[in-house]
Amino acid sequence: MLDRSLLLEGAADYRRAMADEVMAKENAMTTPVDTVRDFYAAIAAGDTGKMVGLMAPDIEWISVVDFNIQDRGPEEVMKKAFVPLMQEWESFSPAPSEFLVCGSTVVSLGRFAGVHRATRKRADLAYAHVWDIQDGNRTPSSIHRYLGARTS
Repeated sequence: MLDRSLLLEGAADYRRAMADEVMAKENAMTTPVDTVRDFYAAIAAGDTGKMVGLMAPDIEWISVVDFNIQDRGPEEVMKKAFVPLMQEWESFSPAPSEFLVCGSTVVSLGRFAGVHRATRKRADLAYAHVWDIQDGNRTPSSIHRYLGARTS
């Protein structure tokens, strides 16, 4: 004969385990803002491999200043945007301060600070980046870059 209390206890344990599994899956889901934060963290760490890994294969980088990127793709963005930044600026870093999210679009507002290698001038620029995230909220498919202008 089965002990009813053991069955109920086993069922309760099973429900708790299933609830824990569901919570773990929900916590593991990546949101668009998580992807954008991961990208900024990779920039700060100088982790170009992670930066490339976070970009969609057909990523489009649109900038109102500085960069002339004609083709799409992570290699083109790295070659035409990040390599020049790393060569021209010491300790450059974007510092996001606010994220505005609408579906799969994230607007990041913040400041870019750095020291220009050749002139030794410091830059402190406000920026807005508009990110379009695709592929289940894991990869930026386009980034629009806007900068203010102020150097000292």
